[in-house]
Amino acid sequence: MTSHLIVDSFLTGLLPDWLRQPFLWRPQHDMVDLFGKVYIVTGGNSGVGFQVVKWLAAGNATVILATHNMPGARKAVRDLQRDMPHVTETRVHPMFVDMTSFTSITKFVTDFSALSLPLHGLVNAAGEAMGPAGRGADGKMPSHTLVTNYYGPFYLTHLLLQHLTTSAPARIVNFCSALGEFMGKVDWNDLRGEKLVDSDPLAAYNASKRMLSMMTKEMAVRCKGTGVDVFAVHPGFAATNLWHKSLRCYPAARAFNVAEEWFAQHPFYGALPALYALSEPHLQDE
Repeated sequence: MTSHLIVDSFLTGLLPDWLRQPFLWRPQHDMVDLFGKVYIVTGGNSGVGFQVVKWLAAGNATVILATHNMPGARKAVRDLQRDMPHVTETRVHPMFVDMTSFTSITKFVTDFSALSLPLHGLVNAAGEAMGPAGRGADGKMPSHTLVTNYYGPFYLTHLLLQHLTTSAPARIVNFCSALGEFMGKVDWNDLRGEKLVDSDPLAAYNASKRMLSMMTKEMAVRCKGTGVDVFAVHPGFAATNLWHKSLRCYPAARAFNVAEEWFAQHPFYGALPALYALSEPHLQDE
């Protein structure tokens, strides 16, 4: 934990619960014990996804770290063990999934089902901003960004919904974006994203995040009364790999990378809305 996070933890710990919890909620002080709970976090090997995995594990949950970057996942586990020696790969279990491939997502769900674990939460944290042009890994969708940020999470959520319902109360948390919410445009005549292939790459990101936000709202309505609560969260401008993974040939990607160095917050703060949405008891049935 970096020095300013240690200071943050110390200072917020001095506040009384009635003052801290509504305004400065922190998992190390305020999160309930999650022993016996099982969560899947996509993109959990870095950035805000890693912070979500870290603090769920700190809260005694079992976490499936779902990623296409298995070396990065193993490094993430080692980093967790440095701060929390009690964390084993039984507690934080890396599993491969490529969110641009429906075949890979189907296999991931099959492999998870074989573990015979309950599922109390799904966090769709994996994403990209200005990724490679062209199709996803299995070639079924024309826009790599659109399938990573929307169709992949949608399909994964659909396949896991029965697991979540069976284990209810359970929660789904989708990482959305204020940028996509306000600038994203959905072309109802081109839901596959054929036109996005040759457009401004930021348009694909904005459209995908707008679609994810719309899906979250509709799913929250459809899941009402099932014991599964669905939330959209915004991480703010956090220092993650989102823009570093973007192709530097795009001027906007270079600009965001420069801005991130000066203005972005630590990923810990970007993870707080998701951790709150996953764990706060009073949000049940909201």
